[in-house]
Amino acid sequence: MDKLLPFLAVGALILFVVVLNLSLIAWARRKSGPADDALSRGINAASAARKAREKQEADLNELHRRVSGLKK
Repeated sequence: MDKLLPFLAVGALILFVVVLNLSLIAWARRKSGPADDALSRGINAASAARKAREKQEADLNELHRRVSGLKK
């Protein structure tokens, strides 16, 4: 029995760490509601800004094409 004691101690420690990690993950998921919303809003804003830049670039290219056509 004395030879098994270190193995039991290590097993109990591993089990404790696993349970602690799972409880911390569950706690973080409950707490992260507003942060996820803010992240989603940030992603949506970045996507909208990218689309606006692409549209502006397309408009500028179209204007450049028209001006080049007038120069000929």
